[in-house]
Amino acid sequence: MDNNILVQNLCKQFEGFSLDNVSFKVPKGRIVGFIGENGAGKSTTINLILNELSKDSGQIQVFGIDHTIPTVKENIGVVFDECNFHDVFTATDIEKILKGIYKTWDSNLFLQYLKISEYFRDLHLILIIPLKNAMPAVSKHLQRVWGLDAMQ
Repeated sequence: MDNNILVQNLCKQFEGFSLDNVSFKVPKGRIVGFIGENGAGKSTTINLILNELSKDSGQIQVFGIDHTIPTVKENIGVVFDECNFHDVFTATDIEKILKGIYKTWDSNLFLQYLKISEYFRDLHLILIIPLKNAMPAVSKHLQRVWGLDAMQ
């Protein structure tokens, strides 16, 4: 396997929008970001790779296997610009959801991130996030850290 992601001739049609024959690869060991105008298809492409949307045609492989195989999601981490959980979910709710999705979920690590961040401790600030706080009470940065790091 030379590529972590392989997208070939990917197409998706919506009313008023068309993703037409998109092809690219992300070689093993590389980090890639999508840059483009609003409406260019960045989010659509990512959601197609994650199998959150169904493609009309084309091929998508993640780690050399078809992206629709459920185990693919257990081995990747995605950080969106916003928290995609409803505002009423607490950290405990989200932990329960993610724990059921990821076999390698580390509840202890997740709880460590909730209790005290080393970065804030170094600044002589203590940050304690109650498990019952709804997500709007938590900064975007910490929402991202919890979602990505606890999957490792």
